[in-house]
Amino acid sequence: MSLDYSIHIGPYLECQVAKVQVQKEKRTCVNVECKNHGKAFYSQYAPIEKIFCELCGNKIETISTPIEMDSVHTGELRDKIKEKLIPLGGNFNSKEEHYWVSNQREDSHISYDPKTPDEEKIITELVFNKMSAMMSQFEEYFEKEIKIIKKEYGEDRVKIKFGVLCNVS
Repeated sequence: MSLDYSIHIGPYLECQVAKVQVQKEKRTCVNVECKNHGKAFYSQYAPIEKIFCELCGNKIETISTPIEMDSVHTGELRDKIKEKLIPLGGNFNSKEEHYWVSNQREDSHISYDPKTPDEEKIITELVFNKMSAMMSQFEEYFEKEIKIIKKEYGEDRVKIKFGVLCNVS
């Protein structure tokens, strides 16, 4: 068993996630009284038109069902912004928010990851003036990426914040 521990201290984006209804196709038993109704069926061995439900004998057909999804796909958005900012995973995969942090080490001066294996600890005093400056620097450095993210989530659904984000999984 392993433990994954990550911590981010600094500026980040908090994005409110809107939900959308989409239609998803699945092959299932169309008999509403059958226990297999609504379950997805796949067969790589039989032609689609010859698949029948093993419980009731009805034909299995492709139906369209509504499902709720996030309006923003973080993987596609991450690719659009060339991974300069990345969404936090693990326990940060919330139904209401996505959190984005810097994925830049060099040139941005906003990453506090150790640069070498010899650098075991980093001490940075957090004072209000420094936090404000770091948030301004974050907003300026990632201006283009933040515009793209705001376009995807909605202008009023993205906030720049400063804090500690910790994940243990």
